[in-house]
Amino acid sequence: MTLGVIDVGTNTVHLLIVRCSPRQPWHIVHQEHHRTRLGDGGFVAGRLTRAAMTRTMTVLQRYAKTLRRFRVDRLEAAATSAVRDAANGRLFVRRVRQRLGIPLRIMSGRREARLSYLGMLAMNRVRHPCMVVTIGGGSAQVIYGDRTSVRYATSVPLGCARLAQQFLHHDPPSPAEIDRLTRHIRRIWTLVIQQLRHYRWRHAYGGSAAVADLAEVVARMRGGVTPTRTSQRVIAQAELQRTVTWLSTSTAAQRRRVAKLHAHREQ
Repeated sequence: MTLGVIDVGTNTVHLLIVRCSPRQPWHIVHQEHHRTRLGDGGFVAGRLTRAAMTRTMTVLQRYAKTLRRFRVDRLEAAATSAVRDAANGRLFVRRVRQRLGIPLRIMSGRREARLSYLGMLAMNRVRHPCMVVTIGGGSAQVIYGDRTSVRYATSVPLGCARLAQQFLHHDPPSPAEIDRLTRHIRRIWTLVIQQLRHYRWRHAYGGSAAVADLAEVVARMRGGVTPTRTSQRVIAQAELQRTVTWLSTSTAAQRRRVAKLHAHREQ
């Protein structure tokens, strides 16, 4: 059997195709991703823009052809925060279904959090209860659990693209912008912390490309090289605070030069 998965995210659209057989559970036969910036401008207006939807539809049209070429037997397609929170998100989903035949559906924030946790479990040997935080373009997911169950899962509107659109309008950001951004994050994060106080864990994991980029920035600030092993991606609290201070006062050009970030990650 050949299975396909499409993830329509706030910044990037991913396609994964795998084959399953009795002798081999699954193996990847094709994968690709394209940055369409579906949420670009949408978090301020509360609606997906026409340009963003057109860019994303163009990529999904190519994906539909790829799915036919690989003769995919079953397809799962999900849209996350940008579509979930947009007033015209359901209209976009209907267009994708009708025009391209892709069974796109909107994934709830809680389900997105749970799937993020399962993905982390598949990649790490977890023996004790732990917390996982993933940061996307439109939302951040916070999950607590162990090998057998998820005990707490939530999705909060603290994605990178969302916050940049709402609060950061200068390069470098002005002190007033940073202050408003900080107060906004603390107000939302306080509610999560109140729930997490009921739990105990030995390890906290960060997931998503944004967290991986942060780990790389920390490594560069140390004067090191790009981290390649899990042990090199451990971030101490003091290191994190120094890095956040530098990121909030540096220009986009400085971040690209020092931290070697891709152009679309500089914010």
